[in-house]
Amino acid sequence: MDELAPSMHVGTVLFFSANKDNNPKFLDRLEKPLEKTLKRYYPLAGRYVQEMRAVDCNDQGAEFIYSKADMSLQDILDSRWDAKLIDKFIPAIMLGGADEITYPILAIQVNTFVCGGVGLGVSISHRIADASTLSSFLNEWAAMSREENAVDFTGSGFHVPSWFPGRGLPPHKIVPTDLVTKKLSFSESEIAHMKAQFLINDKNDTKYLSRVQIVSAIIWKTLVNVDQATCTQPRDSFLLQALNLRGRTASLIPKDSFGNLLVLFPTKSSTNDASTQGWCKFPFYEADFGFGNPIWVTIGSVPIKNVVFLLDGMRGKGVDAYVCMELKDVPYFEEALDKNAIDTKK
Repeated sequence: MDELAPSMHVGTVLFFSANKDNNPKFLDRLEKPLEKTLKRYYPLAGRYVQEMRAVDCNDQGAEFIYSKADMSLQDILDSRWDAKLIDKFIPAIMLGGADEITYPILAIQVNTFVCGGVGLGVSISHRIADASTLSSFLNEWAAMSREENAVDFTGSGFHVPSWFPGRGLPPHKIVPTDLVTKKLSFSESEIAHMKAQFLINDKNDTKYLSRVQIVSAIIWKTLVNVDQATCTQPRDSFLLQALNLRGRTASLIPKDSFGNLLVLFPTKSSTNDASTQGWCKFPFYEADFGFGNPIWVTIGSVPIKNVVFLLDGMRGKGVDAYVCMELKDVPYFEEALDKNAIDTKK
């Protein structure tokens, strides 16, 4: 249980190309394996009890919704990314719902398109699970759907409380404001060009920046410039990067461990705070439910100012960055954005 996590659900949607089995059996192909998978990930079928700061594994179940979209998948792929449109393919859980016993921890929405394509929308409580847990769950569910029933659950189980016992800390509160989410795409060729351009020379050892470092630096500098343009006084700035604890501790935490096993790593500069959630390299694009791998994985609206989500781009190539900001800051952000803004000499 992450006591400091904001009371929100994180929504993502996996888009798949035309599915030839677009019929009632297709839903059974997803729903029945989901039941089996939830037996292994049983906290996701329970309810969060705020007073106890724990999950009541009462087997109330996850929410499963089926919808038909009066459009083709290509209409979405060809259009400019629209958070409000993507939100329609993800189960809607109100802000604060993560702390309410009346809301499910996990909600799933299967969207079918007129072309036969499929959009699998997933909404999961950020208090209970992180991107690693979500991707592990999706891939196990996918293996079950492919009738690979012999798949073993290789994680260590649900031992997070023994590693990180609760301390009764207050959760991060989300203050509703007029926010928008902007999507920036960085192609493989752009990133390769920037890797060649921005080198770090350390004791005659040349190092390349990672794609996550490059994109994070560009967005952070842009947000700093926005703050300088909109505030009268200069302020310190902290970039808080979410790091997966699995494989990074003295007593190694297994990679498939269930929970919200992340820590925020700060970097200081000058101006306001920004936070990046790196979902790159998590195996979302490996989730094959029997009708191929996703062609695009994206997220919906982000409800927290200056939070940035980084995902692998379409077909797993490049990086898509989703930046949440106040509506009034959008013109300043667009003016300040420069994909060649990194200076590694300083």
